Amino acid sequence: MRASCLKNFQTGKASDAEAGITPAPAGTSSPHGKLPLQPGEVILSGFLSPMERAVFRAGLAARRPMIWVKPFGLAQGGESAAIQTAIAEDRLLILSPFDDAIEAPSARRAVWANHYVIANSTRLAVGHLNPDGMLACLLCETPPDLEILYL
Repeated sequence: MRASCLKNFQTGKASDAEAGITPAPAGTSSPHGKLPLQPGEVILSGFLSPMERAVFRAGLAARRPMIWVKPFGLAQGGESAAIQTAIAEDRLLILSPFDDAIEAPSARRAVWANHYVIANSTRLAVGHLNPDGMLACLLCETPPDLEILYL
């Protein structure tokens, strides 16, 4: 567990090592550049924030395999031709435990989606982290051997 992580994120005094931060390798990523994917990796996300949605669009365009963990029903949001093509080509898997009557994410369901992504990942890439946000809290509870790449 990264017990001191939340306190350090809030004070801004954590060293990279204390916070479990692995800097992105030179030339492999930037907030607006190439995604830091290794061979055989998929993009796994809830794709809720504007940055995550940009990653989703880039993943579709680059024909990357992705798993969309939806914090709302399966029937919403998958109508576009690009999404339907990715599903048909087995490049996109959409998961949700929520009823189709749930048409929009809530904060509670978004936390569930983030927790699911973290629990089912062997390596994370974080493009933006609000030190006071829920993601920072969730990341503090990750196993110490989980690689977290902060872009």
